[in-house]
Amino acid sequence: MNERMRRLRDGGGRPRAGLAIALLELLLKSSGGKMNGKFLLAVAVVAIVVVAGFVVFRLVMLDVIMQAVRR
Repeated sequence: MNERMRRLRDGGGRPRAGLAIALLELLLKSSGGKMNGKFLLAVAVVAIVVVAGFVVFRLVMLDVIMQAVRR
């Protein structure tokens, strides 16, 4: 294991990166250490949907705030 991975695992890096690595390790252990293309595609699609939902939520909240300020 290289130094960067050790820092992320020990919490010395960004918390989100360490969390993502921990989740991937947990998923690898639960699937017997094998990941195929379908699984990675599913993870990527879920990540894209979550990010898109967050962006839409922020835009809707910005619109609500701007409407309240205009009145």
